[in-house]
Amino acid sequence: MLVLLRQLSLGFAMTAVTFLGASPLALARVGAPYSLESLRPYLERGYTTRLGWEGWPITTEDPHLYLYDRQSLVRRAELEFGLINNSQIVSQTLRLTLAPGELSPFAQAEINGFLREASHNQLSINDLKPIFAQDCPGQWRLRGTWALSYLREATDLYLKLSQEEAPRAKPIHQCHQRKKK
Repeated sequence: MLVLLRQLSLGFAMTAVTFLGASPLALARVGAPYSLESLRPYLERGYTTRLGWEGWPITTEDPHLYLYDRQSLVRRAELEFGLINNSQIVSQTLRLTLAPGELSPFAQAEINGFLREASHNQLSINDLKPIFAQDCPGQWRLRGTWALSYLREATDLYLKLSQEEAPRAKPIHQCHQRKKK
């Protein structure tokens, strides 16, 4: 059962989410049915929907979640569920707003959490080390069955994880062979 609590904070309506009697298995993984339970691991980490940010009940109508800095109210991360018929998760896309330079501990934790949730603990940030080290934009096949699209811009990092795109993705070892310009 999901319990939604509203509170006003700094003039913005915030929605706190508590799961009572929820299954220990989070269903946010690619390939799982899409439901309110799919949002759970992200809601528990502070993500919210646009309606939730405005104080309305959280629903599955909009498959986008946002994470805001509690002090500055700046968006730090955005998550989108790619869906088939609004019922099955076929991909997940994470967009992180970053400071230029190295990945902060916050960014590393969000990337790791995203990969673990979306892949049902089959992937972690360690699987992306070659991509980050060589800065390899594009779509890469990880562990044979996962396709990860990667793009890094000045202040944003995008990661999209899916399984159905894996056969078309380049093997991750080709990132190692990529020459720096």
